[in-house]
Amino acid sequence: LLLGDLNEDGETDYLLMSSGGTVAYDHAGRPLWRSAVAPRYFAGQHAGWVRDDPNARRPMASDLHGVVADVDGDARNEFVFLDASGYEVVALDGVSGVEKRRVDLRAIFDAPPPCTHV
Repeated sequence: LLLGDLNEDGETDYLLMSSGGTVAYDHAGRPLWRSAVAPRYFAGQHAGWVRDDPNARRPMASDLHGVVADVDGDARNEFVFLDASGYEVVALDGVSGVEKRRVDLRAIFDAPPPCTHV
């Protein structure tokens, strides 16, 4: 579960994630979108945090599964996460769930294989 304002209405929406994908719901529980793409999941690590930043335009959320924030400066929130491979950062549009960007970290860092155990 991840909380954040996905559709820019000032209300807290939520995302449910599993190995089968991600489903976004608005604050009233109405489905916003579904994606077959899901974040990398680390079994047993569920701790995270959610906070309201009084200096921010809207609530921000962070969790081990991803973050809901405007990361590209277009004044619209994205859902950003590390994909199941552990090598790619994915940004989905908060309103539609459409993939906006994917960055392969291997192209940036000479990274070893991702950790597969806790």
